[in-house]
Amino acid sequence: MTRRDQQRESSGEQPKTRRVTWRWVGWLLARLLMDAALIDAGVETWMSGSPSRWWVCAPIALYVLFSLWALQQGARLAAPGIVTQTPAPFYVFLGILVAMTQDRSGLGAGVVMFKHPMPAVLTATAAAMAMIATARMAFSRGRSWLPRIVLLAIGTYATGALVWGAMHGTPLPELLRGQSEWRRAPYWLQGAYLGAVALPSVAFAREVMLSMKVVKLRGYFRWMVVFFLGAWLAINAL
Repeated sequence: MTRRDQQRESSGEQPKTRRVTWRWVGWLLARLLMDAALIDAGVETWMSGSPSRWWVCAPIALYVLFSLWALQQGARLAAPGIVTQTPAPFYVFLGILVAMTQDRSGLGAGVVMFKHPMPAVLTATAAAMAMIATARMAFSRGRSWLPRIVLLAIGTYATGALVWGAMHGTPLPELLRGQSEWRRAPYWLQGAYLGAVALPSVAFAREVMLSMKVVKLRGYFRWMVVFFLGAWLAINAL
């Protein structure tokens, strides 16, 4: 029994029934998978003896402790809250990568995840950001079919270039400086640059403009955070 339930019982208040839906179960599964990935990054980075292991593992440990504390207070995962919301582990992960890449040495040694070193982790994260930005913009409400097709084509090209670079072990800085597909194009039209820099930046600007249009942050702020950190990470790699 949580502390909140104990307080309700002592005051004679009936405990609030929590509704379980398939949507919440899906978000919970996504949250647990991201938690597992984040903890894996902490454990593998620590075991690798990385010189940055304290800077990686300390925020992850704090995040886990705060999450457990929130659960003890009666919160539940995949629900509104700073540490209980579904994308919370992704925020922490992006924040760690941005902090690690403030110095050029952090681009080569830092986070180890799923037995892959920092360069592969950075490129894979940039590919994930390209997919998220594309999906967010292409599948927004009211989007007509032609812009949707164009966005999906650009996103597929950009994500494919980043995945190709990750599979061939090409570091993200090299991909962003002209070593990406399609190499005959200027670097700013190559897939890696579009996916890592352009798409997250445009997606961030779009969220800001939409939030200003309706004069509210709810529903937009979390996307602003994700796209801002994604763009910042790519700029650090330039």
